[in-house]
Amino acid sequence: MKISVKRYNNDISKAYRIMMRKLNAEGFYTDTKRKSFYVSKSEQAREDKKAGTARYRKAEAKRRALIDKLEQKQAFNKKVTKPAKSKN
Repeated sequence: MKISVKRYNNDISKAYRIMMRKLNAEGFYTDTKRKSFYVSKSEQAREDKKAGTARYRKAEAKRRALIDKLEQKQAFNKKVTKPAKSKN
């Protein structure tokens, strides 16, 4: 992982904030925390499976929300036509 940060007008604090933001986006802190202790293979497999199911559920919820939104839009766009009154 290679991260480069430019200094603008020798503003170190701004460069530091940018660097921290980039490290966080790359997942540096979560990776470091995860590697700080030994994790057995079976435990790693359980965590991977749990993360996979969480990703699937999140994606499924997103798909469901999109489908519901489209159905509501279609129902709104359908115009209800009343039968014309006949003259007797």
